[in-house]
Amino acid sequence: MATRITVRDYDDVEHAVVLNGLDRVDQCPICHQKIQPKWNHAQLIQDYSILPARYVCYVFQCPNRVCRKLFFGKFTYNVGTREFNFDGSLEPVKLKKREFSEHLNTLSAQFEQIYNDSLAAETFGLAHVCGPGFRKALEFLVKDYCKHKNPEQGEKINKAGLAAVIKEFIVDKRIKNLAEKTAWLGNDQTHYIKIWEDHDLEDLKTLLDLTILFIEGDIMYERRMEEMQKPPQK
Repeated sequence: MATRITVRDYDDVEHAVVLNGLDRVDQCPICHQKIQPKWNHAQLIQDYSILPARYVCYVFQCPNRVCRKLFFGKFTYNVGTREFNFDGSLEPVKLKKREFSEHLNTLSAQFEQIYNDSLAAETFGLAHVCGPGFRKALEFLVKDYCKHKNPEQGEKINKAGLAAVIKEFIVDKRIKNLAEKTAWLGNDQTHYIKIWEDHDLEDLKTLLDLTILFIEGDIMYERRMEEMQKPPQK
């Protein structure tokens, strides 16, 4: 959506500009709710330390009653069209952590922290860091799961590579297949040349979520069966 507005620069000189992408600002970076933000103020910035040197800083306000915080978006200048395009970033960002179940946290004490560190890297646009982080989260979860299933093999699992652990110690075919494919995409995030060109970070996260789901389901099934081995005597 193209919007024509008037902005002022540092010297208080007015400029008529065209902004593209105002309609893309549909989520508050602080409360993370879907919104139609209130448009408060725009300023033309001329920063000659970067190229292109001109951009518009637009201040928004979240309409959510429990938030109402101010945040801003950056619209960078396109020399060809002479218009300003939303670059997709909003600041400040409040990190939204993902909480996992007690079953998973008991199984793998460090998994949640590693996952959320990776999520934070993704939130801040560190695209080359978050992928390997999710791969590390997978390794911790899978190895802790395999040690739970094979407590006598703990030292061997600790020292073995992830692929070997998946192949040797995971019995459930669905978990084995999901963990294997998640590891493939996770490894791709660390390689100089990608093998899986048609798969990206979102595919990695989807496969990781499925792996988490099936591992958690197996642990919950195991515990329920232990709790309910036979009906209580009356």
